[in-house]
Amino acid sequence: MTVQTDFIKFSVCDLLKKGIGSSSSHTLAPWRSAMACYDALATGGWLADLEVVSVTLYGSLAFVGRGHYTTIAIPLGLLGKDVMTFDVSSQLKATLGISSITDIAQLSSLAYPGGPTVAYQLIFDTREDTDKEKMVFRFTYRDGAPASGRPDELTYYSYGGGSYGTAPVMQPLYQALTSLPVEYVDAATLVAAAPGDLCEAIMQNEEAFAQYRKAHPDPAQPGLPTDRAGVVAYLQDIGLQMGTLIYDGVTYADDDDCYKVMFATPRAKTLYRNLIGDRADTSTQEAFFRSLRRLSRDFSFEQQLDLVSLFALAVSEQNGALKHVVTAPPTAPVARCPPFSTITSSPRRTRTRSTGCSAGLRARH
Repeated sequence: MTVQTDFIKFSVCDLLKKGIGSSSSHTLAPWRSAMACYDALATGGWLADLEVVSVTLYGSLAFVGRGHYTTIAIPLGLLGKDVMTFDVSSQLKATLGISSITDIAQLSSLAYPGGPTVAYQLIFDTREDTDKEKMVFRFTYRDGAPASGRPDELTYYSYGGGSYGTAPVMQPLYQALTSLPVEYVDAATLVAAAPGDLCEAIMQNEEAFAQYRKAHPDPAQPGLPTDRAGVVAYLQDIGLQMGTLIYDGVTYADDDDCYKVMFATPRAKTLYRNLIGDRADTSTQEAFFRSLRRLSRDFSFEQQLDLVSLFALAVSEQNGALKHVVTAPPTAPVARCPPFSTITSSPRRTRTRSTGCSAGLRARH
């Protein structure tokens, strides 16, 4: 094989990640950055002396951070709450000491279990002209004398897709990876390079990426697989999470506090009730999808479209309500303006499907 100096070097596991809504850049990455601060303070034994935490946001984080719940992500991360396991619906109010998720703007202190209660301030700096999504964490301690290694300030950047780091620009992934089993620069060269089993060719590349991650672990990219079996399990878990989003998106409790911050009335559950009613078994996720598969066999074309629409809406609304999601850049438009589909008839009886989101509109015949 002729080795190319320029070929696509990203894994499907870099694109599809489990995270939290509503934005990988403005929610997931800030949460992880704040968790990194907590880990640094806890590991160094400096939490007990902490008195004040001040966080300043720059760039798009400052402009749209409120709408994408950076306001919620950062304090939870600073308290060491794991973004992958923390349930905002049931745990947020007790953790932050607020009566409702809508009171997050009034948060002025953080209480560490078994430790201090510290003053907390979140600042949105919209004056600095920057295209970088920057977060500056500043720490004040009761003992003002500097201690060896104790951080007074930590700076992180959000790169997109939930990735973060301390450098203004994200370093290229897999820098030391000089070759892959199947190298390509576009779809045409991929097909030409893998004339046989395309899936197996891609899996060979995924295995190479996994081996690289094992040899070069990146703390800013946690949870990615490091062998072939791990890749398979990782992608299966992604599929299961997508099913969970649909299931939870139409069966959530009506008093779920998270839906108060969506700035829009959820529609998936209503659409589900109108289309399915009580005919589906919702006792478990597996029973739910078995019921839908059975019921949909008798659906009209329009009902099939409604079913697809409620799936899309359920996932979108879960994203907008701070639920655990599958994130892939960019997800932000989906959180605010879900996809829609309409059918129109022309004089020639041509069936047209129009699909759209906040990024634009396109029609397909």
